[in-house]
Amino acid sequence: MHFFKDNRVKRILFILTLLLLSFNALSQSVDSISVEPEKVADSSRRSGDAFGFRLGAGPDRSGEFDVTWQKMLGRYRLEVDLGWAQNDQWGYLNISTAFHFHWYIVKGLAWYVGPGVNLGWYFGDYHFGLGAGFQLGIEYNFSFPLQFSIDIFPRYNIFGATDAVGLGGSGALSVRYLF
Repeated sequence: MHFFKDNRVKRILFILTLLLLSFNALSQSVDSISVEPEKVADSSRRSGDAFGFRLGAGPDRSGEFDVTWQKMLGRYRLEVDLGWAQNDQWGYLNISTAFHFHWYIVKGLAWYVGPGVNLGWYFGDYHFGLGAGFQLGIEYNFSFPLQFSIDIFPRYNIFGATDAVGLGGSGALSVRYLF
């Protein structure tokens, strides 16, 4: 099979397999941990989920704008971002997702880290791109339903635009409405 002789395909399959195994192990460990109720969000008013915007930039992109959604899973969280990034050579329509481990520092202030993937379409080179990495950030949840966060999302771009393959990522400021 000529398809599997391409090293890029082998790398992609290897990384996707590692991600699937990681998420499987993570989901089994989440089931075995008892989670305390969320200390920040008033459960009578909102679920802890959030929706908003993420604005950022990085070494492989001059600007990024995402619509972002977060789903609380006890002490853990899933974040999904749909957005547009660009630099001088290309534009990039992407979807990113990350699974966060979430810890409170003090009431309202928390930090998080977790694995993530990014999939998108490059305009300019006209092909798909894929990256895997992790997201690390800090957030503040006000007593009213508003959240500010600052994060970095370093990742290894497995394939994509010629000048975007390799180490890349972004840093961003997010504003979200908690519901």
